[in-house]
Amino acid sequence: MPEVADVLKQRGGTHGNFIDTCRTTQDLMAVLYQGTNFGMLSTPQVESLHMIAHKMARIVNGNPNFEDHWVDIEGYSALVRIHCIHPHMKEGPSNANR
Repeated sequence: MPEVADVLKQRGGTHGNFIDTCRTTQDLMAVLYQGTNFGMLSTPQVESLHMIAHKMARIVNGNPNFEDHWVDIEGYSALVRIHCIHPHMKEGPSNANR
């Protein structure tokens, strides 16, 4: 089992410095909060924007060629798109067919 220090060192190379990434994420969110319609967003829309901002912060503070950052942005965009089409869906698409 990997030690926490080993995981943090490895992730630092792909995700960037934790404090820098936190600051960048919050700076991006501060800009979004100022949007005229921000208060009209649903919880999934707000959280998707937050996660996308977080992934963007990892891109600019860590390894911009780490494919998972970009795939995660696609994933959060796809999830919120489904929510926009089906706003009353309580479960994610992976659980919808159970």
